[in-house]
Amino acid sequence: MNRHNSLSISKPRIALLGMGTIGKRLAETVKGIPEFELTGVGVRRLTPALIPIIQAGIPVYCTDSNDNTSLEGVVAGDAADLLSSSDYVLDCTPRGTGAVYSNVYNNYNLRMIYQGGESSALAACNYCYGHGYNEAISAPSVRILSCNTTGLVRIIHSLSSSFTVQSVRAVLTRSAADPDKSLKGYVNNILPSMGVSHHSSDAKLFWPDLEVHTQATYAPVNCGHLISMFANLKGIHSRYEILDVLRSSPRIKVIEGRGGLTDLRDVGRGHKRNDCPDLIIWQESVQTFGENVVLSAGVHMESIVIPETLDALFAMTRLELDVNKAMGRSDQAIL
Repeated sequence: MNRHNSLSISKPRIALLGMGTIGKRLAETVKGIPEFELTGVGVRRLTPALIPIIQAGIPVYCTDSNDNTSLEGVVAGDAADLLSSSDYVLDCTPRGTGAVYSNVYNNYNLRMIYQGGESSALAACNYCYGHGYNEAISAPSVRILSCNTTGLVRIIHSLSSSFTVQSVRAVLTRSAADPDKSLKGYVNNILPSMGVSHHSSDAKLFWPDLEVHTQATYAPVNCGHLISMFANLKGIHSRYEILDVLRSSPRIKVIEGRGGLTDLRDVGRGHKRNDCPDLIIWQESVQTFGENVVLSAGVHMESIVIPETLDALFAMTRLELDVNKAMGRSDQAIL
């Protein structure tokens, strides 16, 4: 019998591979959801991110096939031990690694959730902000869209809920690196976009007929990403109508003033690490002219995809068949 259909499993058994910015947050959050069993985390080497994981009693497994002396006395086993005792995998490994591991996961009859660094073609379906939820319930694998695309999808979804969106143009100014990888960033450089970025094709997974074009640059910062968006709507609408719709949308926060990306940490105050899983939009940036609306939004790249990943996990484990209930549970889990 396929173990995913077995009635004997009381809790979904979840393995997590990769302890970077996304992995460490998901490990802590999944551990705190009583309906899930986090069987362990798989890592290549010992890093400071493992300290709270070890302190929480979460088993650590070594995914490096070579002997790794840094994990001696810490590991509970190797990757085979972890995967053979699990039913689902949260792949939070570096970009492209999930594709390398995919055949291994399939050999263990696992269902997988990949992050946005992987190709959209790797997974059976893509999920973001409610889109793709029904497909995720039965899909063997799901890909969560990237942090910038998640922010873009939240805006388009919000506007589309009340208006007819005819086209979208966006420029994405990205942090050169996450805070824990600052040495990989660009100290005195801004890298221009070479043509259209992948974010538009990812958004079109959910709105195939919508005209969407995006460009993206890298800036020498690590505090967040900036979305500068121009949308053409059918009909003329006031900025107050736009603001009312944005304010009523989950996972979007409209804040006052003329701020910057450092506002993300202020808005996130109260969350662990002052994370800001909500997309923030500056009220003063929302302006309309004719049938067009412009706005600026801030993306905390380390945490914005955490609730989306939890949504997909609730879907795949069938703990929530209703997308709105799943999103509510995900948001509650990260408070």
